[in-house]
Amino acid sequence: MRLSIFWRLILTYVVIIAVMTSVNVYALLQIRTLAGLNTELGSHHHPEIESARRLLTSFYEQVQSEKKYIAVPAATFLEHFDAESKDFQLVLQGLLMQDTSEAEIRLVREVERIQQAHLSLFQSQLDEGIGQPPETNAAYDERRNALAGKMASTLQRYIGLHEARIAVGMNESHASSVHAEEVTRQLVLVAVVFGLGMAAVASYNILRPLRRLQSTI
Repeated sequence: MRLSIFWRLILTYVVIIAVMTSVNVYALLQIRTLAGLNTELGSHHHPEIESARRLLTSFYEQVQSEKKYIAVPAATFLEHFDAESKDFQLVLQGLLMQDTSEAEIRLVREVERIQQAHLSLFQSQLDEGIGQPPETNAAYDERRNALAGKMASTLQRYIGLHEARIAVGMNESHASSVHAEEVTRQLVLVAVVFGLGMAAVASYNILRPLRRLQSTI
């Protein structure tokens, strides 16, 4: 059974609406996916990078308070050192609870080990008493500086690990965005071509009877 022109037009509009609806649904799903990737980057990697930088700052603050106390054994410097070491430990425990990958946990455990070695080194200096011979102080400074170098290197590797994952996430987000734009463009093009084709068929079906009528007059 052949459809009338009216129903052909209705069918055309329905198909176009269905295709455009599919385009909108696909675009919304892609937006949701991209939003999920951005949320993961914002809620996981960036806070941990900031925490790692805070750890490094706190460690250097400990070293500065330690140097001041050794030079001038005032209780205030020792209190500052204790406060910074406690803050360091709180931030460190927060990272241990947040990190999930084996590489992240291994680096954080290494940071914890270096911090404990630094605390033990400072405690041994306190037990021996302030005002040691210059050669003893030089050896102590060398060991402390070595620990500081290890701390900076380990935390930088930790930051680099998260920055690399952010870069991967950004690349995936960009690739998904480009793919979504391409698919959306193709679907819109299909809808337009289909609509033009159906309009041409409808126009032909309308004009053909008119031409026959004109030819008979």
